Amino acid sequence: MSPLALSIRFLQSQQDERLIELARAGHERAFEALVRRYRRALLAYSRRVAPLNANAEDTLQQALLQAWTALGTGAEVRDARAWLYRIVHNVAVSDQRRPQLVPGELHHSTGPAAPTMSSSSAWQSARRWLGSPRCHTSSAK
Repeated sequence: MSPLALSIRFLQSQQDERLIELARAGHERAFEALVRRYRRALLAYSRRVAPLNANAEDTLQQALLQAWTALGTGAEVRDARAWLYRIVHNVAVSDQRRPQLVPGELHHSTGPAAPTMSSSSAWQSARRWLGSPRCHTSSAK
């Protein structure tokens, strides 16, 4: 058995309070063990809170990122499970409140006669741009 597997197995046997304490000190594996413990239930909760949101996984990832960041800044956590559920809830509600960009509405509104792209061509343009190397390079050339 690898030391990494042993470490994860050992951490998964620890209480939530201990994992929070270790994660607050920067121990990534402790946070991973905490995430493994609650991930499935948190994902199901994310789907229930925002059933119309097709990105429950994205909501969960954002919530876990916020949790990790909060622990790094010394957030006080009394009940890890309730704390994680609250973060997922808040992220899901925020996502629902944020105006959603509809693919058919992608257009340049710089002038009165701006052309409107079809849904298909809008997604193709977005994919081309996101996949292009120039959007991943620094501005210093």
